[in-house]
Amino acid sequence: MCTVCIWARKGQPVFSARNMDWAMDMDTDLWVIPAGRHHRAGPESEANVLEWTSKYGSVAASAYGIGTADGLNEAGLAASALWLSESTYGPRDESLPLMVISFWCQYYLDNFATVAQAVADFETSPYQLQTAEITPGRSTTIHLQLSDATGDVAVLEVIDGAFTIHHGTEFTVLTNSPTYDQQLENLKKYKGFGGDLPLPGTTAPVDRFVRASYYVGALPTTESPDKAAAEILSVVRNAAQPYGTVDPERPNVAPTIWTTIRDHTDLRYYFQASTSPYPVWLDFSKLDVSVGAPVKCLKLDGSEAQLGNQSDALVDTDLFDFSVG
Repeated sequence: MCTVCIWARKGQPVFSARNMDWAMDMDTDLWVIPAGRHHRAGPESEANVLEWTSKYGSVAASAYGIGTADGLNEAGLAASALWLSESTYGPRDESLPLMVISFWCQYYLDNFATVAQAVADFETSPYQLQTAEITPGRSTTIHLQLSDATGDVAVLEVIDGAFTIHHGTEFTVLTNSPTYDQQLENLKKYKGFGGDLPLPGTTAPVDRFVRASYYVGALPTTESPDKAAAEILSVVRNAAQPYGTVDPERPNVAPTIWTTIRDHTDLRYYFQASTSPYPVWLDFSKLDVSVGAPVKCLKLDGSEAQLGNQSDALVDTDLFDFSVG
């Protein structure tokens, strides 16, 4: 459930886009989170918990008001959390700092300008993830995609407590099950990727992975940021699930409830709910994300009044409380 892809080509701005596929409303709002905020990524009862003070300000899309699901920071780094049923975080290893997964996206948005920096940090300072009940009544299991303004990408997965990181500009697409190594192997069966099979047409994660990979590679180059946003949007729409279609027999396939586009070059974050014809965006050039600036929120209501640049519609508020278990 979800598709994310990045489009980076010489001579044009770098863009990425993401569908959030989910069976219910996630009460998503947009948040402007300034630099200089301190986070402790776990419960007070736990002694060894990862803590940091953010170096970068960011725009984030929240999930249920208790975690960051998607976002872009002021340096052009984006982070996206997607469901992965195979994720298993293992028993607690108290020698490693703990991070509850509600903080996972925000950790990278807060701390890194590039994917290379993020990957290097994990190699020298590993941590342990712990699931949380971000989804009401259900422990959440996810993997993560990072992308940046150079076009670099990393996919982070945790299986049986062990991290796997796929790092490189070739990893342009992420969906859901199976694990990323299996998705890459399956891709080789299709025309354009070494095989003979035609493009698949269903909304299953493996089929969305193939289609998005193909169409990202087929987009025509453009120097126009507006056209680039429209072109990458056409790819994720091709991988979307029509709204309202829920199949109990396929729990890993759900309708697309919202879509984001991230302009990594000119630092603009677009959002459109599937229940609204009105796209909105936030432009970093009109935001104050410096240390000491207030947290701001755009309560998304889908109304015609929320159309276009909403920087002036943001309201000062307290940041939501991240789930700690």
